[in-house]
Amino acid sequence: MVWIVIGIASLALLGALILMVVVMLVKGPLFRRVLSEAHFVECARGAWNAARRACRKREDPGSAGEENTGGDEEEFTSSEGVVLHYSIRKGEGDEAAQFVHHYSVRMNRGYTPHAIGGTFVVWVALILEVDLAMGWVGISPDRVHHAEFALDGEEQREFEKGDCVVPSEAEFRLLLTESRALRDSLDWEAIGECGPGGSEVA
Repeated sequence: MVWIVIGIASLALLGALILMVVVMLVKGPLFRRVLSEAHFVECARGAWNAARRACRKREDPGSAGEENTGGDEEEFTSSEGVVLHYSIRKGEGDEAAQFVHHYSVRMNRGYTPHAIGGTFVVWVALILEVDLAMGWVGISPDRVHHAEFALDGEEQREFEKGDCVVPSEAEFRLLLTESRALRDSLDWEAIGECGPGGSEVA
């Protein structure tokens, strides 16, 4: 009986190892491309442009000549299938004077591992020069990684004046190391269909 149990356990372990090897062989090249310097630079520019478009869309006048305060969303999809959604909305209640930025990261096909979703969420924050430690991060059941931060009026104006500075090779390696460290230090919330304060998430 003991030998039967040991045999079953050994087969299960062997199966798990084979599955791991298969996944590494299939996903390894994709991971290397997604986590390459060229792709990080592409995503830096794409995220910045999406944020700029969201800012411009927020400023479009409504039908009554008032500022558009809805959660209009901009999307960027990279050459390797990383999808970023970016939106800006006005705060509510006591936070009505704030501008709430929300963005999400996922792969456009299949599962989004934390090594990709979490890293790119933090990477975008570093490129936009915002402090996620003062905001919120979460992961939905379908592995979409989310981040949210709020700016007051002056901070929003400064944000809109900013430029996208593509890091040099030396800066890239430093920022990537910083991204991974910050990713692991943040308190990622497990979320359902709503984000902080009951706001809907994509």
